[in-house]
Amino acid sequence: MRDFNCSFALRIPHSTFRIPHFVFRSLLWSLVAVGWLIESGSTLGVSEPSPSSASLSNADIPASSPSFRQAVRWYRQSQWTKAARAFARIARQTSDSPQRCLALFYEAECLVQLGDYRQAHARYDTLRRVDASATRLPQAQFRQVRFRWGETAWHAGQTGAAEKALQQFVQQFPGDPLTARALLYLGDLANADKRHQQAAGCYRRLLKQFPESSHGVAARLGLGQTLLARGEAGQAITAVEQLTTAGQGPGEAWLLLARAYYHQGLFEKSLAILRGYQARFQQDDLAANAHFMAAWALWRLGRLDQIEDELAPLGSMARWQSKVQYLRGMTAYARKEWAEAARLLSTAALTERSTFLDAMLYYAGESNRRAGQWVQARKCFERLLNELPESEWIGDTLQSLSQLDHSGRETAATGLLEEARRLQQDGHFDAAIAAYHTLLDRSREHPSDELPAYRIVLWRAGRLHEKLGQFAEACALYEQLLKDSPHDPHVAGALFRLGEIARRRDNLDQAELYYRQVHTKFPQTGEAREAAYWLALRAADNNDSPEARRYTDWLLAMLSPQEPETLDSVLPPEEAWLRDLALSQQEAAMPVAPAEERRMDAKRTGQRRQQLLVHALYLQSQLAAREGAWEQVRTLLKRLLEVAPEGELQTVAQFWLAEAEFRLRHDEAARRRFEELAPRVVGLDEPWVPMVSLRQAQLAAGRQQWTRVLQWTDELRRDWPDFPLTYEVQYLRGRSLAGRGEMSAARAAYQSVIDHAQAAGSETAAMAQWMIGETYFHQQHYRSAREAYFRVIDRHAWVSWQTRAALQAGKCWELEGRWKQAEKLYVDALQRQGDAPSANQLRTRLRWVRQIAESKL
Repeated sequence: MRDFNCSFALRIPHSTFRIPHFVFRSLLWSLVAVGWLIESGSTLGVSEPSPSSASLSNADIPASSPSFRQAVRWYRQSQWTKAARAFARIARQTSDSPQRCLALFYEAECLVQLGDYRQAHARYDTLRRVDASATRLPQAQFRQVRFRWGETAWHAGQTGAAEKALQQFVQQFPGDPLTARALLYLGDLANADKRHQQAAGCYRRLLKQFPESSHGVAARLGLGQTLLARGEAGQAITAVEQLTTAGQGPGEAWLLLARAYYHQGLFEKSLAILRGYQARFQQDDLAANAHFMAAWALWRLGRLDQIEDELAPLGSMARWQSKVQYLRGMTAYARKEWAEAARLLSTAALTERSTFLDAMLYYAGESNRRAGQWVQARKCFERLLNELPESEWIGDTLQSLSQLDHSGRETAATGLLEEARRLQQDGHFDAAIAAYHTLLDRSREHPSDELPAYRIVLWRAGRLHEKLGQFAEACALYEQLLKDSPHDPHVAGALFRLGEIARRRDNLDQAELYYRQVHTKFPQTGEAREAAYWLALRAADNNDSPEARRYTDWLLAMLSPQEPETLDSVLPPEEAWLRDLALSQQEAAMPVAPAEERRMDAKRTGQRRQQLLVHALYLQSQLAAREGAWEQVRTLLKRLLEVAPEGELQTVAQFWLAEAEFRLRHDEAARRRFEELAPRVVGLDEPWVPMVSLRQAQLAAGRQQWTRVLQWTDELRRDWPDFPLTYEVQYLRGRSLAGRGEMSAARAAYQSVIDHAQAAGSETAAMAQWMIGETYFHQQHYRSAREAYFRVIDRHAWVSWQTRAALQAGKCWELEGRWKQAEKLYVDALQRQGDAPSANQLRTRLRWVRQIAESKL
């Protein structure tokens, strides 16, 4: 009997997409932190050639082959070049398949030790294609071939092939010691590709499954690095802190811990960790990183006089000169020594191609501008625009350029506004707020004075208060903007931000009112689309599918390619600084740089539109799944996969597409999709992941592949002990055992389904009880079978299974020749379940029993 239970729905999270109550919660998408503090020296994911875990025993050496024995001697003496050539010669000359396979294997092992990964990968690929059933290699070597095939692909730069091979190895040999190393590689591969959630899952699985592994330290470092990249500095600290308390903890752990505290804004704590590192690892290769990080922490703390002492050890290191120059320039900038800052930063920017070149150029331009060296300032700004058009500093650069062009028109108000923005940009939030409120107070004291920047100040000050969690102050400013400037372009944004604050305060009814206003009054804005998405989620949470569909339909229509992309119509709240820029330039009679701004706007808003489109499609597919409209689910997800970028959303959409095929009983299509999906979910720690294996097991059960089903169920019970559908796994296990004729073990599995708390009242529990009766029936234990069938009738309120149980129990009476009891059972069943699908079978059986009973008279 095929089972279709799937008692949960899914929602893929996004940093700006709320997860509603009707689905499992999962982690937020990565908030990628800028990791420029350590630019070199990290050893994560870069390992030396691993020693052979399949050593040569005397039993491996063919007795009749002197050349093989000589190759072995060289191998054991670590004479890798001689051994590799000898094994290669044997492989070419021998016709003995087992000996040839063994020679190829050890030639590949030698090539790994020599660092010739491409040649080694080719040898492992040849061995991988050999039929394993022919036992040409011992099992240990066969497993190592599968592992090395992925490892050498990694070292040869074939990352896609490496990931696929290592995922297959982890699936095929989950308990093998090499799996720990494979998980480490998979984590590093995902980390390098910024798939941080999957990377964290791999590292955590390694630490959980192989707590004593020698790769545990690297896994903890990788996990800490991943969590920090996701913006989860607190969890990163938890992951690596214990490494700094161990006697032999690596220096990388100290630096990573210092970075985590730095990203939390705990600069004193970061500095203390760095001081501890410097005391413990004075000769460490990464000591230069520690000095540089400490200097930045001092800069953040305003202890500018101590920075030069911290930079002194880097003076003789050529590769650090431009970075040191940059920090010295920023120190001069903090002291408002504009000419000196301009000289140092301009020099650093001429020689440096680091990850923070854009910051160098921006501050070099600003220092020159403030020093009155406008020609040099323009060169810095224009270089940033031309060479780094994707930089986050583009908006500030455009504004600084416009100020250069119109420096004579700056008023006291716009100058103070610029100073507030600069303070905010530099992280001096309290000073920025004070400057904003000074402007607002000036406007209140002199209402007759014209202050074009007033509305911008209200908006920016509100956004900064909100960023700092000062929600009451933010709301007051947004409401003042709505009152004083009801026709300002920021009104839609203010309404939306008020809705966001209400939502964060768990006042969902108030949030909904704000979102509805945005959607109704400003339907052409980016905020309206954001609001519509959240209104759709709210309706879904409230089980109001028609309302949720209304909003998702509107979203999909608005996000069609025909909609014009303009600054006012598509700009999402996150990018409001672009609108701020345009408004400030217009109100100060400054020309806008239209070409550059339109280009940046098109890119950023295009990405956001795609995100909303993808998530709207996904939400609508979930609504359709809730209603059992699986054809619609299938159609929506196929469209989603055409437009969604590669990543976690692609993976979960592929899961639901496979699930739709399963629900539509397209078994072959479902089997193929789940099979393709399985390697992609290795390392993902999401509640839906075990469903992939469960569905594969169910489909295999439909083909009576009992051994494979048992393998899947064993893996599910081991890897997902808290899986809510464990009783489904046990039911499949019972079916497999019964299919193999192990009836007693099958009954035990079925009974565990019935006893499972989460199976109470489910159809699966009724099926399990019925299957217990079937096991006894096939063993011709009719009394025990009859009692099991009666329990279905008495204890499980599933009419279809009650009817089937009555039919089977009646057959037990018949086989015992007790026709009257069978007749009574059929009559009682028809009285209770006369409308059941199997009722006609009951009537047919009843007529036949009566005929037999009459013939006996």
